[in-house]
Amino acid sequence: MGAVFDMPWYLTYVLSVLGNMVPVPFILLLIKKVIELMSKSKVKFFNKIANFLLRKVEKKRAKIEKYAFWGVCFFVAIPLPVTGAWTGSLVASMIDMKPWKAFLSCLLGVMISGVIMTVISYGISAIF
Repeated sequence: MGAVFDMPWYLTYVLSVLGNMVPVPFILLLIKKVIELMSKSKVKFFNKIANFLLRKVEKKRAKIEKYAFWGVCFFVAIPLPVTGAWTGSLVASMIDMKPWKAFLSCLLGVMISGVIMTVISYGISAIF
């Protein structure tokens, strides 16, 4: 988006990395408790969301758990929907990765994804 507004690429990159990482510590520290509360809730909507999240995590658990730090990092680094730092934090938390290690893994993944998207965004804007 920064390329559209003629922002310098480095400012866009830094802001996007910071913006992606703001919720990560909260997710890492609180998500398991939130999902547990949602799964025990009497509200069916919350139960469905909790079960959906747990199924998603279980689906990717084996691959990510096998590579732990690098698995979460590369999962986050893929610039596609549902593969960002927030989902990576959820997965890292659910596989019981240490919060500081999960944070660093997500940060590295976000930085890689940020480089990819910055190159694409500013490359396309340079063409047009």
